[in-house]
Amino acid sequence: MEEAVFQNLEYLSLQYLLKLRSIWQGPKIGMGFTHLKTLIVGGCPELETIFSEEMIENLSCLEELRVFSCPKVKSIIMENHLTTMLQKLTFLVLFSLPELQTICEKVTEWTSLQVMYISNCPKLMKLPRSRSHTVRIIGKPEWWENLKDKGNINEKSKQIFLPV
Repeated sequence: MEEAVFQNLEYLSLQYLLKLRSIWQGPKIGMGFTHLKTLIVGGCPELETIFSEEMIENLSCLEELRVFSCPKVKSIIMENHLTTMLQKLTFLVLFSLPELQTICEKVTEWTSLQVMYISNCPKLMKLPRSRSHTVRIIGKPEWWENLKDKGNINEKSKQIFLPV
């Protein structure tokens, strides 16, 4: 029987890892991160995707995600078949990701998301949906105006866009 790695880790910062291509590869057997609350990833020029489907299943406690200065990142979550994920995520920061096209391929709803700070992600044209009552979205006005899908939440929720 394999023991899960990093099973009690709550905070992880991966920064300036110049050759990092993925955070996790391979099967989820023995995979940990089940108590991870904060993940910061930045300055990783070879990284293309932050989460694989195998990894995202173990991140049920993740509350804060910050991704910055990773020029090859095209998606935050690889294509997946999950209907719920990151249900405790409240704070999402995406900064200086020039190739980012999607946060998640499949439309998903995040029940706890409260703040999204998005800057210098010119190819990001679709936001995730959230059932939170208020989602504060911080970004540049021209990016907001060009968004194709603003993740229009539901009639009880409202988005508050705050220009940078």
